[in-house]
Amino acid sequence: MLGWTTELEELRQQIEAGNPEPNAKPEHLAMNDIRECPTVFQHRSGNLAQSQAHVRELVRVLRMRDGKPFDPITVFWVGDGWCCIDGHHRMEAYREVGHQGPIPVRAFSGTIEQAMAKALQNNARDKLPMGREEKSNAAWRLVIATKLSKATISRAAGVSERTVAYMRDAVRKITASCPEQALDALTWRQADRLSQGLEPLQEVGSEDWIEREAEKVALSLQKTFKDRLARQPEVFARAIEIYDSRLLERLREWLGTPEKDAEEEEEADF
Repeated sequence: MLGWTTELEELRQQIEAGNPEPNAKPEHLAMNDIRECPTVFQHRSGNLAQSQAHVRELVRVLRMRDGKPFDPITVFWVGDGWCCIDGHHRMEAYREVGHQGPIPVRAFSGTIEQAMAKALQNNARDKLPMGREEKSNAAWRLVIATKLSKATISRAAGVSERTVAYMRDAVRKITASCPEQALDALTWRQADRLSQGLEPLQEVGSEDWIEREAEKVALSLQKTFKDRLARQPEVFARAIEIYDSRLLERLREWLGTPEKDAEEEEEADF
């Protein structure tokens, strides 16, 4: 997430300096006329393989119905054109099938902060559900980048108002103790730990270091294998075993589910 608030600020300035939103709201737009700013409006931060699999499913559905468009994509005026704030996976699916012609859109009017909340709050039929950690990260983004109320952030992200208040308190603590720390470089889990004075972010082997390194590996796997590892876990497991016969056991130990414990748990269920 490093630096995404810089792009947000540039977008704010572009809106202020740009043309006012047209009175006539579009109901359809050509793909080339829809800008995308995923670092600002795409709050998703989780499973890359799951995301790729979701796009693959959308592509399958599009082909089954001969390219008939999905529900409207939500767009927002950014001073010189319309930007997608909800529907990034659907946009990618349209590109995958080489969709021709305009696609349905629904224009959202409001401030850029309200647009960010709208992007998070929308729950379209064709949208990939967000996990608990992703919702927390999305709420954290709204806390550090907007002045939206606790209630608004709570509704948009699907977290409690108490959690939002706790995040705001974390901002104050981090700003006071680590003024040089860029808040948009942190996930919520990292920010939470830092606000409590736990392991420093740069410490090799810390939870935060592991998280950052794991994201790099996950990105590399996604680029190389797309969603194949998720679709063929048995192949992945065997590949790990071939790579290093001891690695599977070490993974079980790290996850806290060694084979013996798993067997004992299963027996305890009866």
